[in-house]
Amino acid sequence: MQAALIDLLLHPFGEEQNSTAIGKRLGYTKMTMSRTFNELDALKLVEIQHRGRQRVLIPPENRRQLWTKAEPLLQSPVKSVHYISRLSGVGTIIPTKGLISGLSALSHYTMLETPKTPAVAVTSKQWLQYLNVMPQVEVHPDEYDALTVEVWSYDPALFATPSVVDRLSLYLSLKHVRDERVEMALEEMLEQMPW
Repeated sequence: MQAALIDLLLHPFGEEQNSTAIGKRLGYTKMTMSRTFNELDALKLVEIQHRGRQRVLIPPENRRQLWTKAEPLLQSPVKSVHYISRLSGVGTIIPTKGLISGLSALSHYTMLETPKTPAVAVTSKQWLQYLNVMPQVEVHPDEYDALTVEVWSYDPALFATPSVVDRLSLYLSLKHVRDERVEMALEEMLEQMPW
């Protein structure tokens, strides 16, 4: 459900769309999209209507209001966090496939200072591929060459701007951080959204 909502908020479509069209865009099966439509309908987040045998999602008139309503129900996309050495021969595996995330991405979108430990987001599949090549590589997060690797519950590339994770997923991944500078930067980032 979360990925479908973020897709709707970031890439508004001008007309109603059925679950097949949305599923194809997100790479989800018909069964997954059926469950997604059921959840969206039950939560009354968006309007879903029947068109013959198909259900269609009616685009919201005000995406900012939809975000305000949905945000408390949404979770961080980050499933797990790992720290690896940037100098351990990983350059061809993680950094090139990962998208800038975490505080690194927030500093990209706002005036927040760039963190000393960069962060990237990857899929579970990408992380497992990396572990097959470089097992036992985790380092302490304070090491000078550490790289933060966030394993996401959905593909961060779905909504990314060339090399950086999208603003809404980033917000969800950092909203739990209790740091006034981060909180202010997150609000600044949302204000820049083209709602």
